[in-house]
Amino acid sequence: MTTDASQCSSQRGDWWTTFFDDTYANLGLIARQGADATHIVEVAIRELKLEPGMRVFDQCCGIGRIAIPLAQRGMIVEGVELAASYVERARADAAKLGVSATFVEGDAFRYVASLPCDAAINVFTSFGYAADAARNEEMLRRAFESLKPGGRFLLERFNPCRIVAFGLTPYGSRVPLPECGGDAIILDEPVADWHRGVITSTWTIFFPDGRREVRSFETAMLFPHELIAMARSVGFVDIELRSGNGEPYDRHARRLLLLARRP
Repeated sequence: MTTDASQCSSQRGDWWTTFFDDTYANLGLIARQGADATHIVEVAIRELKLEPGMRVFDQCCGIGRIAIPLAQRGMIVEGVELAASYVERARADAAKLGVSATFVEGDAFRYVASLPCDAAINVFTSFGYAADAARNEEMLRRAFESLKPGGRFLLERFNPCRIVAFGLTPYGSRVPLPECGGDAIILDEPVADWHRGVITSTWTIFFPDGRREVRSFETAMLFPHELIAMARSVGFVDIELRSGNGEPYDRHARRLLLLARRP
């Protein structure tokens, strides 16, 4: 499971308000700017039929991994993100590349794009963090409200049906941290809580200088029928499910796409 952005709220107990810091940016975002981001950019352009000059809203945009490449291809991109340091980095990276894109520090549960958009995206499992389903639905509603009539929406996240089929196993990864003099090792131990319908992941991070840090986060499983019902509830039509590569939905696929349109 991956996440790209910090969804936003000031309520206590909202783990994402502290989890998505510079440590996570270095280990979970910057290190994954290559193939993962390029794939999502290509999928978004193809599935949303994006063309230069179209306005795109990137909900929970993180450090701009998707927004900046879309802007490089001629789209007019506006992204919202909770973490101030992520917004600063996105702005700096865009300026360094000579790319025009708008990045706003704000609450994705509340923020609506400044102008109606042709398309909106929420990717890298940046949706489904709240324990209350109604709060998660509010984020979908903000995406809906950010679109002009006929505008299309793409939601991309992990596929819970694969977890039912194959279960979850701990896995480790090695991330280069040149500024720390070596590689960090991350042990990710995900556990399915079937009573609450969430995946809880515990990260144990071993830094090259000998430090160790443990942090955890959780995400609602949200099976396909639940996602479809939420999208319908906020007003979306023409709702489709796809596998992460854009092919017809397969319950064994690692990633899931939901495509929808504002009437």
